[in-house]
Amino acid sequence: MAAFGSLVALRLLLAFSPIPEYLTDNHQLTSPLTSYTRLKEGVFLLKNGFDPYSGDLFRHSPIQLAFFSTLIPPNKYFYHLLWTALDAITAWNLSRIWQARSK
Repeated sequence: MAAFGSLVALRLLLAFSPIPEYLTDNHQLTSPLTSYTRLKEGVFLLKNGFDPYSGDLFRHSPIQLAFFSTLIPPNKYFYHLLWTALDAITAWNLSRIWQARSK
């Protein structure tokens, strides 16, 4: 349990460091389908009355557009806390599944 807490703390430390700013538009880590910047652009276009699918820029699915147009966090601190919590819940559940299957 202490290791899990320290990993969550390390994830938060990395999230609030300047590293994510450098990795946001790194072409080795993102694609048009996984780019958070393009997702934000699509939400901006949708909220301002433009069709995000009319051009070549936005390639996310309509369900992602609908979900994130209502859920994009208001600031980057809440965004980092939200994704760290989701990562921690996912890791905890995966470890519980592994423990159950290894018995």
